[in-house]
Formats: sequence, structure tokens, C-alpha cells
Amino acid sequence: MNKPNSDFHKSLEKYLEQEQFNQEQFFKFYELQNRIVHPDTDVPGGGEQYIIDKNLWECRFCDRTKADGASFKKKAHIFPEQLGNKLIISHSECDDCNKFFANHESHLGDFLGPLKTLLGVKGKSKRGSRIPKHKVSKTGTKITHTGQRILWEQDIENSLIRLDSPTEISFGVKHRPFIPISVWKGLTRTAVHLIDLNELDNFSWFKECVSTDKHDNVLKASQGLCTIFSIFIPSAFNIYPRPELRLFKRKEPGLFDIKEMVLPEKMYVFSTSSHVYQVPVFSNNDYEELKNPEVAGGNRSIPFYPLNIDEEYIEGYDLPKRNVHNLNSVTKETPLNWIQFSYNNIQPITTERLTQNGFSDDEIKCLKSNVKDSPETLKKFSKLINNSRNTT
Repeated sequence: MNKPNSDFHKSLEKYLEQEQFNQEQFFKFYELQNRIVHPDTDVPGGGEQYIIDKNLWECRFCDRTKADGASFKKKAHIFPEQLGNKLIISHSECDDCNKFFANHESHLGDFLGPLKTLLGVKGKSKRGSRIPKHKVSKTGTKITHTGQRILWEQDIENSLIRLDSPTEISFGVKHRPFIPISVWKGLTRTAVHLIDLNELDNFSWFKECVSTDKHDNVLKASQGLCTIFSIFIPSAFNIYPRPELRLFKRKEPGLFDIKEMVLPEKMYVFSTSSHVYQVPVFSNNDYEELKNPEVAGGNRSIPFYPLNIDEEYIEGYDLPKRNVHNLNSVTKETPLNWIQFSYNNIQPITTERLTQNGFSDDEIKCLKSNVKDSPETLKKFSKLINNSRNTT
């Protein structure tokens, strides 16, 4: 076994041990309360429509009914169409609240950036049959997914390319601007739809945080209230072509009853494409405890939702990547996202090959870092890439 394989298998072993720990910890404190799998849209007729609170016509967010003057004319998708939702709707989200969330969901889309396109998540247009393009005019970036292949167009003057290894190349792609707290609201809103109606009164503070701006100052000053945990599963296709929604409820312990841990009343888990998102959902009682610094102090962690992925699959691609997103800011952000591609049909691009093809030491250093390369360097590198395809 060569050294890279040996290193990878050590990392894989460590990863599997950690996921086993996550499995034990998470289900020690949480049990499944609600689960919805998106209907199959490939069956004749497009699958069956799944309706939350059918014919209830009382808004879960503002509590208004038709008798109060609320209208329910719009089709309220409980999570965005841009994330693959075509058929799961609700009769308990009024048109005014639906309009409020539409703005936040646009920020969620910009937060996800090019990944929706690269992973082939079908959008709203043409009855959801077309994968939307990712386009950033300022940098000349345009990514198109035809369903069969990906076309990546980039202005050479604004390109960012990084050589991670002899067979791995990353492209730097800027997101469109988004407001982090809007991203949190756009994704978290679904959790309110999954909570049992007879429990909603215990989450009045949480749903106000999600559906209004009245608690934004508290959220901005907090650490952890607007946190989303994500897992990205490297792949060449969608792991979850049919999105899955899960709501877990806490077992007996309270928020801070376990040393060095925080246990929110609920945990919302959303799986779509090649991503899994975990969102803590705090009850009114949780919030009262959070306000007590004597109880809430110290370093504490939240149990991670475990990812059960076949070991052989991971060996074929790479280890899943976990991230923690603190989304309590109201200031627009435009981060840079590095998208890595591994090539099986390319002659390894080593330092020696770069030198033989006329690259200076400074150019090689730039190619292997996050520093922006000159257009001339990128043109030389693109030519080398195109000439490195194996004929076998």
C-alpha cells in the first residue's frame, strides 16, 4: 500500500470512529418525532402531493386565520423549490408570511451558491425540469448543468485556480451577496412546520425569531442561536435525489442537564442533494435557561447528527466534510467557495512537469496557493491541463 492510500485509510478509520461516537451520542439524547420524504416525481402524474395541515387555514407563524383576514391563495412550499421541493406544501402558512420567507430564501440560494448547479438540483422553471445556471457577472463566471454534463465558463482575467495535488484542481467561485441571518430564517422556517400543533405554543419565541425581525438584536448578540451544522458528501451525483425532513425531540434531560453539552428541545435535520443540514430548535423554556449566565456558562457542544454512508462509497470519493455556520450577522457577505475536482483521466501535474513546461518558481507557488494568478499563468496552466488527458 502506498503512502497516500495509507494516509487516507488512517483518516477514514478516524472518521468512522467519530461517526460511531456521533451515532451513540445523538440517539442517546434524541428520538425521531416526525419524518417526511419527498414524493417521487418520476412516477406517472408526478407523484402525490404532500400537504401539511390540510384545510387548516391557520398560519403557524402569525396565528391568523381566514376569519382574521389572512389569505392562503399562494402555494406555500415548506422548504424552497430551489432545493428540490415540488410537492410538499402547507395549508398553514398565510400569503403574508410566505412573502416574508421568499425574500429570505433568495439569500439561502445565494449562500448555497454554485453547489445547486454543480449537483444538479432542479429549480422552479419549466415545472422544475431544468437545473438553474450559476452566474456571477462581476467575475464572468457561468456554470451550466445540462443533466448530462457541466459547462464551466470563466473570464481568464478573474479566474482563481488552485492545484491541490497532481490530480486535484480547485476553482474559486464567488457567491452572490447574502445576509447570514436571512439564510438561517430561510432554512429554519421548515422546522416550525414539522412541530406538532399541540406543541407550537411552547416554541412561540423561536417561531417569532424565524418569521419576524423583532428578535434580530438578540440573535445578532448571541452565540449559537443562529447556528447551522452542515455535512457535504463528495460525489458526482445526488445522494438524496428525494429530499428528506426529520424532526427529533429531546429525551428526558433538560437543556444543560448534561455536563459540557447543550441539548435543544428539538433538532431539525434536512437532507437534499449531497448535503445534510442540522438546525437546533430551542423552546421557550430553553430560551429562559439560555438567558441565565450562571447555568449556560462554559464550553459546551451540541450532539452531531450521524451520517451513515457506506465505507466503500467514501473510498470511491472522499471523506464527508462537516462545517459549522454561525449565521447571526445582518451584514452582507460574499465568500469565496473552492470547488475541488479530482481527475482519473489526467497525467499527474507535478512540480517537475510544471517546470518543464516553462512555469517559474513564483508561478508554481501561486498555483498551489489561494493567491490570484496572472492571466498569462492561467492560460499556460489551461493549455497544460488540456494536453494532460490520458489517451487510455
